Amino acid sequence: MKKIKAKLLKQTEKIKLFEAKRLRLDNKKFHRRIKAFKQETKSKDKKDSSSKLDQYKQAVRDTDNADDHLDINKFLTEKKRKKRNVMELMRQQNQARVDNKKKGGRSKKGGKSRSGGHSRKMKKRS
Repeated sequence: MKKIKAKLLKQTEKIKLFEAKRLRLDNKKFHRRIKAFKQETKSKDKKDSSSKLDQYKQAVRDTDNADDHLDINKFLTEKKRKKRNVMELMRQQNQARVDNKKKGGRSKKGGKSRSGGHSRKMKKRS
């Protein structure tokens, strides 16, 4: 009876450790996605502003009197875009991922799979 009880306690401890590890991994992935999203939006904004500055420079070169009617603020400001909520985007991406898994996951090219735990190198040799 003691052996069975000890085995059950050990098993529950393993389950708790596994769940904690899984939670840490999920949090790590989530924060990584947030960081990538923020970096992507920042780079897009930077690219947009640099292209608008180039447009302004071109407009200044084309006209003789830049001070009279050209204003840099007109080039840099545009209609306010709806700010995308990071959390909402993450929910959408997660939902899409779940839907993809339900459909069967990633499609395999050629329909062949490496069975028996063989590596790619072993498959190429034969």
